[in-house]
Amino acid sequence: MRLLNAAPPFDGLIVRSAGDPLRSTGAFVVYDLDGTTRHGYILTRLAMDVRGERWGMGLLYDVDSSADAALPSSPAALDSRFRQRAEIEFRYA
Repeated sequence: MRLLNAAPPFDGLIVRSAGDPLRSTGAFVVYDLDGTTRHGYILTRLAMDVRGERWGMGLLYDVDSSADAALPSSPAALDSRFRQRAEIEFRYA
């Protein structure tokens, strides 16, 4: 996934996804920032087709990498493992 229209340093960032946040409520992601591998979660707020291309918007969270990989059951289930980093737009890279 490529992040778009996000605050620096996230704009244009490529993230590897363990799911498809464009077809679900969210997915865990991994990305490299400043030479460090980070674990995150994209919470999808909106996903749609725009001119034949899948596009979404939502929130990017950092996730404690020592936590288990269980997806949150709902946005309300985001607990202390999740720290909001940026509002983002995203699409397939």
